[in-house]
Amino acid sequence: MGTPDDKFNMRFQENDPPCFHCIHLLHIGAQHGSDGWTCKAFPDGIPYGILSRATPHTDIFPTPKSPTQKGAYVFESEVVEWPDGKFKITFDGKWFPVEE
Repeated sequence: MGTPDDKFNMRFQENDPPCFHCIHLLHIGAQHGSDGWTCKAFPDGIPYGILSRATPHTDIFPTPKSPTQKGAYVFESEVVEWPDGKFKITFDGKWFPVEE
């Protein structure tokens, strides 16, 4: 997936935190940093490592050194409708079409 025209397509220019498209997001915080970002898994604040994609949140945080996670929530993309169809995004920022 990808053509020379992709540089003009906003879907391919986005560099939002992965949480921006997660169905478990509760509150969008500061544009830079992690202040104010909350979700069902991290109601007291999403760790910066997750927001910056340095720490994947595709599995439950199982270790004692991990930030305290509530429940079994992990990144799950919302469906985003673009002019050329419906898409979801992976945690690492790759868009893929949704079959209807």
